[in-house]
This record gives sequence, C-alpha cells and structure tokens, in this order.
Amino acid sequence: MRAHATGDELAIVYWDNFVVPSVALDAALVAEHAEAVLEWVARCWIFLADSGLLIEFQDGEGLTVARVPEPRVTPPLRTAGVGAGPDIGA
Repeated sequence: MRAHATGDELAIVYWDNFVVPSVALDAALVAEHAEAVLEWVARCWIFLADSGLLIEFQDGEGLTVARVPEPRVTPPLRTAGVGAGPDIGA
C-alpha cells in the first residue's frame, strides 16, 4: 500500500463477502492495519481513488496491482426520430 498511495489518499476496501460493508479510509490507515484487514478474508480489493489503482489480494496468490482505465466518452447513439436521417423502407 505504501508504495502505491499517498498517506491522505482515499482507499476503499471491498471484501469478497458482500454482506460485509465496504469501508473508505485514508490509505495510510489501511496500510498501517493491512495485516488485520487481510487476516480474515480469502480475497479483498482496495481501490485507491486518487491514483485510480486497484489492489487485489487473493490468499495464497499474493497481490496484484492495476490501474483502472479512465472511462472513454463515446458519442450518443442516434435513434430513429428527428435528426436520424431518412427512414429506410418508408
């Protein structure tokens, strides 16, 4: 965690059991208590909101870190109606 986040960055922790609520904390606090966070779950994900990094923990497989891509803006689809062009088959 410390290698990837600034201390005041928002870290959102998701567990593989969706009954357990997700929590949002300072990344420094998550890093300080990482062992406690990871000791009772087989899988969890930590999203670093400012840097867009997702850290995945899988018991026995270690950690994977990836950057979540920025959403691409796509133009809206044109539908039939005003401005859609001529009706085919009319």
